[in-house]
Amino acid sequence: MLGGLTGWLAGVWGSSLVGSMSSPNALTETTNQLFNRLLQITLLPPDVLVYLRSRGLINKETYMQIMKDWGYSEANADGFFYALQNRPSVSELIRGIFYLTAKPDNIDTVWGLIAERLREYGYTEDQAELITNSYKYLPSLNDVLQWMAKEAFEEDMVQVLGLDEELPELFLEYAAKLGVPPEDARRFWRAHWSTIGFSQMAEAFHRYRAKAYKQGTYNYELRQWETYWDVFYRQIEAPRFYREMLTSITYNVITRVDARRMYEMGFLDKDELTAIYIAQGYTKEDAERMSDWVSWYTQRYDEEDLRGLTKSNVENLYKYGLINDHEYQELMKKIGYGAETAEYSLDLLKSNIFMENFKARVDVIKKKYLKGLLTADQARHSLVQLGADATWADEAVTSWETDKIELVKQLSKDDIKQAIRYGILKIQEGFNKLIEIGYNKEDAKILLQIWGASKADVAGL
Repeated sequence: MLGGLTGWLAGVWGSSLVGSMSSPNALTETTNQLFNRLLQITLLPPDVLVYLRSRGLINKETYMQIMKDWGYSEANADGFFYALQNRPSVSELIRGIFYLTAKPDNIDTVWGLIAERLREYGYTEDQAELITNSYKYLPSLNDVLQWMAKEAFEEDMVQVLGLDEELPELFLEYAAKLGVPPEDARRFWRAHWSTIGFSQMAEAFHRYRAKAYKQGTYNYELRQWETYWDVFYRQIEAPRFYREMLTSITYNVITRVDARRMYEMGFLDKDELTAIYIAQGYTKEDAERMSDWVSWYTQRYDEEDLRGLTKSNVENLYKYGLINDHEYQELMKKIGYGAETAEYSLDLLKSNIFMENFKARVDVIKKKYLKGLLTADQARHSLVQLGADATWADEAVTSWETDKIELVKQLSKDDIKQAIRYGILKIQEGFNKLIEIGYNKEDAKILLQIWGASKADVAGL
């Protein structure tokens, strides 16, 4: 290129010398032409050449030739190209290397590789270390606070609650590609679990208490739940100052109506009644007023309700299940009987009720035996099941034999069935016979239909 420039200059100057013989301005024109031509052939700057080569707009040979015209050796031209070509930024370099190479078990190795690449960028060893340290993952204060709140640092709680369970390997792999070490990724996993609400915890507490009560392990279960509550309060970050208060409000307070009834029946005294009203939210003064009112109302009600009440009335109330043992004795005392007399009267009443029921059941067994529905052995067994002595049962069945002999022999159910089948008895007659041996009308009609009678046949029976 410079050779072409030299030839061009010689031609211009040669022609200008010849032209000077015929034009006085020839030298000036020649000079202008020279500078205009020089501007046209100005070389591209080296940084532009590097850009063009990097983008593939010129090839290496063209780049080297022009750089040579600039006066650069081939080695310097190469150095110039590699020094000025575009490269990923430090952050892009770090993200890219982590995405391509990072795994949960090689985080430190990846940082070493990044430090080597930074040295290639021209950073010193100390600078490379400073940069890598500045890019290493550091959780935010909010993350750390969340980890602490969710017991991610407490290994004992991790074991109790099973916070490391179901941790997917894929989660650790994705975290590694983002530069998050496996120990921090595990803490994120531990903190992701949801904590049950206070009402759910309270409901579970009472369900387990009920189950333990039935199994006879109530006190043991309560001790276990002290630990469970402590774990729960730690997990929801409830200060210890409030914990006992919160546990106490999980229990229900006896309702106002139930408390009044329990007071009326003597299960609560007045102070206990007042305490219940306070627990329900009444002020001390209002709770005392409520207790005074219930006491007055109960006394007034008792005085009015007990007018004309007799021992026989109280016994009938007990006999028909309208009052219990405690209520029976209280009513007996209110109508003038002493405590011992009321207790003795209750025992006697229970004995009389038992005997009445016993006699009624014995009569049922006797009737079944006399009608042939029970054999002698079955009758004895039924009496023993009622609580009768075996000897007494045997004597009772033997005494019934006389009554059985005196009874007029009747057709059995099978006899009646056969008589209807062979036309000896009509439907109406068979129906009457079934009634005679103890069947009710509906059951007798059902049997007749089973034996072949139509609905029309039994409709008018």
